[in-house]
Amino acid sequence: IDQADLPVRPAEALFLYLVVTILGGLIVFLLGNLFWGAGVLAALAILPWVVVGALAIRRTRAFVSQLPDMLQLLGATLRSGFSILQGLDTVAVQLPDPMGKEMRHVVAEARLGRPLASALDEVAQRVKSEDFEWVVAAIGIQREVGGNLSELLDIVAETMNARSRLRQEAHTLTAEGRIGAIVISLLPIGIGVFIYGTNRTYLSPLLHNGLGQVMFYGCIVLALIGMLWMRRIVKIEI
Repeated sequence: IDQADLPVRPAEALFLYLVVTILGGLIVFLLGNLFWGAGVLAALAILPWVVVGALAIRRTRAFVSQLPDMLQLLGATLRSGFSILQGLDTVAVQLPDPMGKEMRHVVAEARLGRPLASALDEVAQRVKSEDFEWVVAAIGIQREVGGNLSELLDIVAETMNARSRLRQEAHTLTAEGRIGAIVISLLPIGIGVFIYGTNRTYLSPLLHNGLGQVMFYGCIVLALIGMLWMRRIVKIEI
């Protein structure tokens, strides 16, 4: 929830999640059959996690995409004679969210007496960004041993830009595999919907027979596993 920056407390979100999942499952159990109730209950249990996870990943990607600009701006302010706290304050004003919001938190906590390295490390843990963890480590080392921090930030920014270009190249090279995975994943669904619309009795044993329902839900589980497997194959960590 913190990573996704949702305006809800964890206890409130957990309570709402449990209430909706349990009530939704009970209603379907009472109005429908056992298998459909289990399917709806599983969907209600998994869907919120998927949505929150997707929002968190999207915000982290937006944060990481702003890192090179943040480092270049911070390095420029340091070369102008500002302190690192003043530089972070400039970053918080100049850059949009999520970077601006996170830096405003850091500046506010530092002005209240919290160590700057600790405040930055909390941001790195909250946004789950390995790149920003490198930035925090570089700033922490520089503050301990000294050196030219602005030059160090420029080097880190250049490295991140190079990694971003490499990610984009890998994304382009794996486009065919990702499209194939999407087509293979959607093909059974499309064929099933077509058969259900043209010859519904053909699928009746699969939907209304006990063994057929077991096979139906088992195939859904296997299909999901296959989708995740294909996703892992075409995903390259850089």
